[in-house]
Amino acid sequence: MSKSSRLLHYAYVLDPSLPIGSFPFVSELRQHITEGSVTALEDVEAYMKCHMHSHMVSMDGMAIKGIYAASKQYDGWRIALIDKMLHAQRTPRDQLSSARISGQRLLKLGKALYPWIDFRDLQKILQRYRAVGTLPTVHAWINFQLGVDMEQAVITYLNAAVNACVEEAAKQLNETQISKKQVLQRIMKDMEQEWENSKDAEPVHSIKPFPAWNLGAAYAVNPLHHNKRMLPTHP
Repeated sequence: MSKSSRLLHYAYVLDPSLPIGSFPFVSELRQHITEGSVTALEDVEAYMKCHMHSHMVSMDGMAIKGIYAASKQYDGWRIALIDKMLHAQRTPRDQLSSARISGQRLLKLGKALYPWIDFRDLQKILQRYRAVGTLPTVHAWINFQLGVDMEQAVITYLNAAVNACVEEAAKQLNETQISKKQVLQRIMKDMEQEWENSKDAEPVHSIKPFPAWNLGAAYAVNPLHHNKRMLPTHP
């Protein structure tokens, strides 16, 4: 892991209020634990294998890949498109503000850690196309600016997301550090293998179409209206 990747990952761990990547699943896990359907970390492992791997890899992982490709071409419209796809698939329309929180927290951390990056470029993209700024979008954009390899950016994100779920479950279930570490290693190994098997797919095609209500008419039907002048190339 590069120095910049380690520093960004440290920012994730440093701020426990940041619901990293897996925020919908953390709340779902809490609910299952409260209801008694999840009573041990082995149950968490089974739950994640059934419900999280394909979602996180094929949606979040491939979205990060797509944002890297769009950033290399200075394509702000495509970045916003991917971000809206993520938001439409994951969050009801009336929960727009809560979906924005995670990305905004990471933006704030990024500005503090990397003051030499002009975050106004990303903010202009989000404002111009009325995008949310989901966590995968902000994560990918920051790592691209830092010159972090795309593969490493994806694996760092997946690691952070898995950690968030397992840490929360271990805390709720009063599991030992040894048990937590063993389960975490197994889940992450499976997650990385899924990414290895999926990473060569086309990034945009791996995300399902979004509802028409989520976009303005010109935005939805005519990508030629977008402005490709948007962000600097990383060193």
